[in-house]
Order: sequence, then C-alpha cells, then structure tokens
Amino acid sequence: HKMPLNPELTEQLQARVRKLGYSPEDYLFRVTVADVVVILAQRLAKSGMQPEQLSLPDLDYLLDQAGEYLNGDGLPWREFVSLGLDSAWPEYLQAQKEMS
Repeated sequence: HKMPLNPELTEQLQARVRKLGYSPEDYLFRVTVADVVVILAQRLAKSGMQPEQLSLPDLDYLLDQAGEYLNGDGLPWREFVSLGLDSAWPEYLQAQKEMS
C-alpha cells in the first residue's frame, strides 16, 4: 500500500540529510557503459561465450535495454530505492517497520 507523501517528514529528513553533507541535488546513482560491460562480461564467462559471439546489433540492444531499465522503463526507480533501504534498514527500527 502506498502511503501519502508527508511534506513535514520530507522537510525534516532533508534537514538531517543536509547535516550529513548531502545536497538534494546530489546523485546517489550513476552507471557507466564500463559498469554494464563488467556485468555482461561476467554473464559471458558464466555461459562460456566469447565477446565475438555476440553480434554488434545484439550488444547494442543489450546496452540500450540496460539504459532503458536504468532510466525507469524497467523496475521503477522507487522500487530500486526501496529495495536498497530494506537491505540497509537498521535493526533497532525493524519493529516499527514491521508494524507499518
């Protein structure tokens, strides 16, 4: 279920985030083509394939699709962020999270 946005909570969190040295305009996420290539190389190695077995049009499509997913056409960015927050959620707040 989706909670309504609470502007007061958002403002309070923004103030605490600024105390940590973050600006609201700071990026937390940036992926380069090199990052995608590393993941692709791992997949090729796992399957025993060589780079030349992947056609240039297919390679182009893979890079394009990775970009599409990163730019919101796959899993929505809010879900990515939520997964990251779930993974890092402090234990002392776990009981409150489970009650919500």
